[in-house]
Amino acid sequence: MRPIHIDRKAELDLFRDILEGRRDERILLVEAPPGRGKTLLLLEYQKITARAGVPCAALDLRVGSVGVSDVLTSMAEAWGWERFPAFRRAVEGMLRPTAEVSVSGIVQIGRPQVQVVLGQEDREVRRYRQRLLTDALFQDLRAWLGRTGRAVLFVDTYNPGTVDPELREWLEGVFLGQARRCEGLIVVIAGQQTPPHNVIWETCCHRLYLRPLDDPDDWIEWVRAANLAISREVVAAFCHRYQGEPLDIATSLSMLQDWGGAR
Repeated sequence: MRPIHIDRKAELDLFRDILEGRRDERILLVEAPPGRGKTLLLLEYQKITARAGVPCAALDLRVGSVGVSDVLTSMAEAWGWERFPAFRRAVEGMLRPTAEVSVSGIVQIGRPQVQVVLGQEDREVRRYRQRLLTDALFQDLRAWLGRTGRAVLFVDTYNPGTVDPELREWLEGVFLGQARRCEGLIVVIAGQQTPPHNVIWETCCHRLYLRPLDDPDDWIEWVRAANLAISREVVAAFCHRYQGEPLDIATSLSMLQDWGGAR
């Protein structure tokens, strides 16, 4: 089946406004049920970001067991570890032996080292270290982005039922709280249920609920691109039958063509 790409002009314009600084919000939460097109919309957002020459990092929470260290290191890897000296020093300090012997120049700081320092068994130690490393990373981000620089972090598949509870607590509290205070950083999170309202960062946030695609005119270009011999009347019937759910509509239209019942 052809990928479901329907032009969501309003949603794309919203992101362009955020990216180009025409809106005050820098945290965009995209919420919708499965099959509504969240991931495809984020891919379009990434294309817009790339065309604008703005650095971006992307993380999909459905891939493996994603934790706090993965979010932090994904940003450093995407944007260059050299831009994060305070973050690297903080990790180095946590790796330093009890004798206080410096590991500088001996251990190269990267993803494995961040995983080690955040892999402590004691929950309170982990929380303390998560906060310290987050503070250090955002110190570097503010220095890099300054007043006019921009960077975008995309987080997909944020579903509270499957996301690690520790990651969820950190992301909804410490991380987004820091993001609100970092003027150059834009954060886009998409999921079936996005982070709940939080007084710390809510004024910097726009909540976007993806509407169903129940207008048959929205589907005509997709039908033509997929070479489906299906009339607008038939498309309208399927839009009504499936209440605008893109995956159901596209699957049924494609099956109708395969069965030879298209008109």
